[in-house]
Amino acid sequence: MAMAGGKPGALGRPVVQVLSVLLPASLFVWNGYARRWVGDDGFINLRVVSELLAGNGFVYNAGERTEAVTSPAWVALVWLAGALGARLEDAAWTIGLLLSGLGLVLSGCAALLALSPEQQSKRWFLPFGLLGYACLPPAWDYATSGLENGLGLAFLGASACLVTRARAPGATARAAASAAFLLSFATLIRPDYELLAAPLLASVCLAARGWRRLGLLALGLSAGCAYQIFRMGYFASVVPNTALAKQAFEPRWAQGAHYLWNSVGVYWLLIPFGAWVVALVGQRAPRWEPEAQALPASRSELLTRLLSVPVCLVAGALLHITYIVSMGGDFMHARLLLPGFFALFSAVPVIGLELHAPLLRRCSILLAGAVFYVWCVVCARELRVAAKNEFGIGDERGWYARMAMVDNPTRIEHYAQFDFYREAQKLARSLERHCAMAPGSCGRVFLTRKEDGVLPGHDPISVLALAQDAAAPQVTAVVAYRALGIAAAALGLGINVVDYYGLADPVAARLTVRRSYRPGHDKTFDTAWQAARYATAERSQDYRTAAARHALSCGVLADFSRATREPLSARRFLRNLVIALRMRRVEIPSDPVDAEQTFCDE
Repeated sequence: MAMAGGKPGALGRPVVQVLSVLLPASLFVWNGYARRWVGDDGFINLRVVSELLAGNGFVYNAGERTEAVTSPAWVALVWLAGALGARLEDAAWTIGLLLSGLGLVLSGCAALLALSPEQQSKRWFLPFGLLGYACLPPAWDYATSGLENGLGLAFLGASACLVTRARAPGATARAAASAAFLLSFATLIRPDYELLAAPLLASVCLAARGWRRLGLLALGLSAGCAYQIFRMGYFASVVPNTALAKQAFEPRWAQGAHYLWNSVGVYWLLIPFGAWVVALVGQRAPRWEPEAQALPASRSELLTRLLSVPVCLVAGALLHITYIVSMGGDFMHARLLLPGFFALFSAVPVIGLELHAPLLRRCSILLAGAVFYVWCVVCARELRVAAKNEFGIGDERGWYARMAMVDNPTRIEHYAQFDFYREAQKLARSLERHCAMAPGSCGRVFLTRKEDGVLPGHDPISVLALAQDAAAPQVTAVVAYRALGIAAAALGLGINVVDYYGLADPVAARLTVRRSYRPGHDKTFDTAWQAARYATAERSQDYRTAAARHALSCGVLADFSRATREPLSARRFLRNLVIALRMRRVEIPSDPVDAEQTFCDE
């Protein structure tokens, strides 16, 4: 195991050491390519990218500023590929796969960077932790999918490399600054990546002296703080809309425990992690530090040396996994746990056997390796998750591939037989028929779904006039639907999509939960709220719609609506900073009558 070392710049590594890093990455990329796909949530990201390319801003629906994505860095990367002429679906899965492989390579290199020539000559190094991650089937699925997992792996691998370099003897101030600056982008990958990055940033800061620590800390928070100011001024929110919709700050330990066991139990992960501990003990748990030094002279220096890269990776992984469990996990099997698993495996990326070591040490390392490699084979070949369990956790890729009847659904046309796509086409045809029957009013219409509730005096599917300030001028219709990605891609940018679950609607995301349904799908933005938000007032409207419309015109809700819909100017941006703080704890009762009483009787 490459955990102690000398000069990080050593290049004379045996071929076997390089292969110990390249082999897991190659196997991972191979399996990720075999299972390539772009799911519905991936198409949500692509919708935002398309709006950016069309000049409508960082939005999901034109005319309304809502942060419907969790990874602005991923959106920016795919936008760059699209601006260069790449097809977005192809760019998303290809970039994700390449970055996933790069993440494994960089994590292995972080360990090899710390090896001294003496260690290279005395040990045989074999794949270990990285191979374990490369054998996890859900990791293959989210190597693509159109989501940010690949970017996250590359970020963690690059961070480990730069922090290792920054902590080497004789490292320059520039090395520490580079590591701190990279770590500042953690929140742009995903907000919860801050938990993975925090121990690494603490390691870099504590290794410095005096006032340089504060400078490195400021640099390590720079990108995140800059984006937070942008978020508050642009979206009038202190957190992503997705965090509000998914109740990311509400403790749900029981559901989270089910989510954790849905991965740990299915893939027998206690076995590889047990072997991981044996390997550490067998090698006397050496530090990932460049060279042994005299005992530190102060508590601060002792703490600095204790915060080695592997310790930081393990600490960050445990923090991250604990948070994911505390907030109830997700509906996508294993997806949110994969960054933490990767950080744990990356703490012991390769295992080293010293031929002249004591017999007990050699035997423990050989035993750990044997158990680990047997588990890798069994996991990769045999262990698979069920399509869906009673807690609402499902095999997303398997389900989408089955429903699309395509082995590798990576483009929107691959979903032509899928219900989301066909229903979106049906809605588009309904719009065309309405325009043909009423040419004077076909410019903007509003459709509701009978599943969300039926307005009194209307058919199950209602056609209503769209309010003038509810969308941008180029939008011809607003359609209510429950799945945001594939349906929106099929409808195109000229039609805005209202989200029943609140991911893409700032008001729906702040509604109180009526019932526990499925992780991330607990909000209910019913027809009365949809009509109040987007349709013009009508004499035939029911009392619930009237109450919802009145609530939206009162107090802080009225200010918030203007903050997200008015054209963005410097003055609007500054006002939004204040409104974001006012809205940070606002919850809207799901019942429109209760909401009216709450906000209009103040």
